[in-house]
Amino acid sequence: MLFIKKENMGKIKIFIDDGCLFMRIFTEKNIKNYMEYVNKNIIELNEVIGNCFQCGEKLSVLELPKGPEKEVVCLKDREYFVEEYEMLIEEGELKE
Repeated sequence: MLFIKKENMGKIKIFIDDGCLFMRIFTEKNIKNYMEYVNKNIIELNEVIGNCFQCGEKLSVLELPKGPEKEVVCLKDREYFVEEYEMLIEEGELKE
């Protein structure tokens, strides 16, 4: 049995039989805010645009996630990106 429940802050909780997992859903605004944060605090965007912000490889040759996060991260590094994004939210560095 599969049951999906929308949570706060862009999260979806998926129940599969007795198990449960969370999936972060990003909006274009989330990604824009993240890119502004990176530009202001980490590295100039013109140095990383078109590359995965995690592994540095060109996004055009990588498998990408379906959502707007495909502008900043490849599919294989999405989980790490989500962890980093959530940490920045929790620490008050990023706003939803």
